[in-house]
Amino acid sequence: MKNKNLFPKILFTLTVTAIVGGLSAGILLPWLLRAYLDFIQVSVNLNWMLVLLYTTYVPFMAIWASVFMLCRNLANDRPFCENSILNLKVISICAFFDFLVFMYGTFVYMRMAFFILAGAALMIAVISAIIRELVIRGIELREEVDLTI
Repeated sequence: MKNKNLFPKILFTLTVTAIVGGLSAGILLPWLLRAYLDFIQVSVNLNWMLVLLYTTYVPFMAIWASVFMLCRNLANDRPFCENSILNLKVISICAFFDFLVFMYGTFVYMRMAFFILAGAALMIAVISAIIRELVIRGIELREEVDLTI
């Protein structure tokens, strides 16, 4: 029983750490981007790059908020609930939006990094949509079992 409760706590801790790191990165993004561009010696319009990155940052943080709520549901032993379905839908939509923005960045900046991030965002969108459908079916099965008992 102890191991069953340990994993959700670890996930919860990792999620909170990622949210704090994400908020810190969002605040420091202009300085981090300038330092990175100086390091790789690339000349791009810093303001447009910041607009692109902050456009993906907002859905990225919404994804982390949804993951936080999913971890909370898991820790409370309620993984198959309507709230989980909503959070998985938010993750899927935000990840797909990030995919579109990163694909735009791929064509504008001609950098492989944007293409790789677009692929990762698309994978997250598809996987979360699949898990959402599985949760919906799990809820339906649980309701059937509850009705037969």
